[in-house]
Amino acid sequence: SSSCTVLMEFGVVDSEEGTMEIVMTNNEPVGGFQFVVTGVAIASGGASGGSAGDAGFMVSNSASTVIGFSLTGGTIDPGVAVLTVLSFEAVDESACITDVVISDSVGGAFIVQTGDCIELDFILHISV
Repeated sequence: SSSCTVLMEFGVVDSEEGTMEIVMTNNEPVGGFQFVVTGVAIASGGASGGSAGDAGFMVSNSASTVIGFSLTGGTIDPGVAVLTVLSFEAVDESACITDVVISDSVGGAFIVQTGDCIELDFILHISV
């Protein structure tokens, strides 16, 4: 049903600062999330703030994958909000959100939709 669908999309992306907002739209409380961003290298410890931070989630990341969950059973309230802000370097000409898993407070998975990919300011430097 549509009430169990979560939308994940890019918010404000600042290529000069190297920050991108990941925006989540959810109609039900969210207990955990995992997603991949292609085309970027996420900085070590580079996922912070947003509704995940407000909810006290443990958020960790690799260069491409971000995982967040609560150790205390907390959830992110329904709504439209910046889930987390990523510090990144572009490694390709575009970025996409893929491989998204969003779960409820008891681990059930929501149906996920993702927004459009975005263009990045990326120049391939070829050393001669």
